[in-house]
Amino acid sequence: PPLIMTLFWRGTTKEGVLAGALAGFLTAVVWKLTLSQYLYEIVPGFVVSFTTIYVVSKLSRKEEEKCGGIAI
Repeated sequence: PPLIMTLFWRGTTKEGVLAGALAGFLTAVVWKLTLSQYLYEIVPGFVVSFTTIYVVSKLSRKEEEKCGGIAI
């Protein structure tokens, strides 16, 4: 999800990528240890990572970017 989000959504932030990668990894590990017989762990890991990247990126965007300004 971090690579997909950075390629296709300009609103992705480094904080969002870091949080999403960590959340996806932890979800996959916990899923593998608990519920792996029901669903392959990459599916919930992907969903959690994608959602976390989106939410954290929305919350961590700079004020200039929110107003439509270009922050380089």
